[in-house]
Amino acid sequence: RLARNQFRDLELEEGDTVIFSSIVIPGNEEHIHRLIEQLEQKKISVITKYNTSRTIHASGHPSEQDLLDLYGWVQPSLVIPTHGEQLHLAANAKVAKQAKVPRQMTGFNGDLFELVGAKRV
Repeated sequence: RLARNQFRDLELEEGDTVIFSSIVIPGNEEHIHRLIEQLEQKKISVITKYNTSRTIHASGHPSEQDLLDLYGWVQPSLVIPTHGEQLHLAANAKVAKQAKVPRQMTGFNGDLFELVGAKRV
């Protein structure tokens, strides 16, 4: 909608820059290519992972270094990864262990975790 000036709250103008921070899903290549061409015809700069030397986060999943940084800042006592495929969950838990998080738990789609506080005497 932005490329066609059909977005009510925002309008792109010549000289603006659009960053595509995701990868192209197979099967959508032609659609995305047309979208980029529409933007470039309006003299809008388009940045993708293919035309920049800078790292663009191209996934909904953080990198290992992102997770290490996060766990170092937050210093959680427990990590329960909940987003992604089983491979992502296990990798996230492994990074948490490397970051010295005392406890990591993983499950499967549909699993429930009951979190309760410590009993006080």
